[in-house]
Amino acid sequence: MEEVGEDELQLRGGGGDTKGESGKRMWEVFPGKNLICCRGRCITGPDPSIFIFNLVLTFAALGLFYAFIAIRLHPIVIVIGFILHGISFYFLLRAAFTDPGILRRRKKPSSDEEGDPPTAIVNGKTVQLSYCHTCSIYRPPK
Repeated sequence: MEEVGEDELQLRGGGGDTKGESGKRMWEVFPGKNLICCRGRCITGPDPSIFIFNLVLTFAALGLFYAFIAIRLHPIVIVIGFILHGISFYFLLRAAFTDPGILRRRKKPSSDEEGDPPTAIVNGKTVQLSYCHTCSIYRPPK
């Protein structure tokens, strides 16, 4: 297993007890519009009404299916339907409440990045990485 330092844990958002410079946890001082709940374990978009609308539509379709169609089918179809709906509900919750991979901006570029920009080899060709001035990172090749 790879050894990770505390700075790397803070960049990844891991290490539940890691705190920033102000003594607060990263999720307490997050500058974005996302809603963060469950002590930083769940992160949602800024508008939860879309998620609620999706839940209503999903369960309405499930109710209509079982009320009008599934009663005429074999019981194994009902069991398979419940299993598939449970799986889709699980992945809906995972998609709605997991970290979308937000990259925080760096305060200043490191000293080795001030020279020539780094390059990457893609399909045998050397490609120069472009620098994003907003995020202060080098973007991966497309």
